[in-house]
Amino acid sequence: MDPVGSSNEKGKAAGDLVSLAPPGELMEVMNDIRNMIGNDSLVKNHIVKAAFVYSMDQYIPCKLENCDEQCLITQYARIGDRFYDPRSKQSFVFDALKSEARDFQPYDDYDRNAEPWRQALEKEYENIRNNHYSGIGSFSVYGSTVEGKIKVAACLESHRYSPKNYWNGRWRTVWSMEIDNDICLVHGQLKVQVHYFEDGNVQLVTTKEFEDKIKATTPEETAKALCNLVVEAETKYQTALSENYKTMGETTFKALRRQLPVTRTKIEWEKIVGYKIGAELKNQ
Repeated sequence: MDPVGSSNEKGKAAGDLVSLAPPGELMEVMNDIRNMIGNDSLVKNHIVKAAFVYSMDQYIPCKLENCDEQCLITQYARIGDRFYDPRSKQSFVFDALKSEARDFQPYDDYDRNAEPWRQALEKEYENIRNNHYSGIGSFSVYGSTVEGKIKVAACLESHRYSPKNYWNGRWRTVWSMEIDNDICLVHGQLKVQVHYFEDGNVQLVTTKEFEDKIKATTPEETAKALCNLVVEAETKYQTALSENYKTMGETTFKALRRQLPVTRTKIEWEKIVGYKIGAELKNQ
């Protein structure tokens, strides 16, 4: 087989594995890939590209210079080969392999027409993060004007990692509004991904889409109206997920588990083998 073609095939396979990495486990997946395929520069390029796309898809939070709040790596923040933070008004280069930002520069090319709407939604979203996510998570709000219509998008990422207890999870949402005269068209997307890996490997990956309309008035009142809609929709979705999980735990997951013997305890096969060997030695 052609060595270049082989590297390309390995690189594509490696990139596919990176894109499927569970929440909080990207570094582990990339390290495992390196151990399997070695230090191939062509394969590494595939991994870097895949990690870059993965970071945008997963809304990876990133620490910035002179900024208390983390910003999210999203498609809305991309400007060429750089990203920008709408809150602190700075751009940067993002290292997807290290999940770190560098080369910070002031960013002044933001949409001033959409800025009042963006700032109003950013202020309201801080309340959502603090009150409904227990302050756990990061969010970024973006504003732009497209064909004369103001568009604002709010992305939020909240995660809990507990590898010692064999689970990791991430909640991602993006809510966007397009202002058309006195009507605000709303679109929402919620993504939940949970990985449970004690004595097995189970993942929950689910997506929910929302469409609605609200009245567009002032930036502040419109932001409050949108956030009321967000809280209601996300609360209903989380409740439905919890109820579904409970049902699955009593049915689907129970059927997957290995049944215990009548003693209701796990069989310790190592001890049984030891007893058998001891009995055979005693009979000799």
